[in-house]
Amino acid sequence: MVTPPLVFLSMRNFFILAGLVLVVIMLIWGMVRSNHQAVAYSYEMTALNEKKLRLQEINRQLNAELTEISSLSQLEKAAPRLGLGIPQQGQIVVID
Repeated sequence: MVTPPLVFLSMRNFFILAGLVLVVIMLIWGMVRSNHQAVAYSYEMTALNEKKLRLQEINRQLNAELTEISSLSQLEKAAPRLGLGIPQQGQIVVID
């Protein structure tokens, strides 16, 4: 006579085994999910670092442009176009 598998287990032992299998499956699922989240965060961090570098480069370029256009030579070139010139004698009044 052939005995079916798991017949040697009592009902109590069957539930203990089923519980252990369920715990192992949940642990494996948790590890896989945790690893997936770590990889996703890694990609997001890389993208944010690249964006930060691009923004720092734009900031550097804008600061260089601001320095250039606010220089005295640039202001002297722009003054005639705005109808401004070098002040004449008597136009400057010093107030104490």
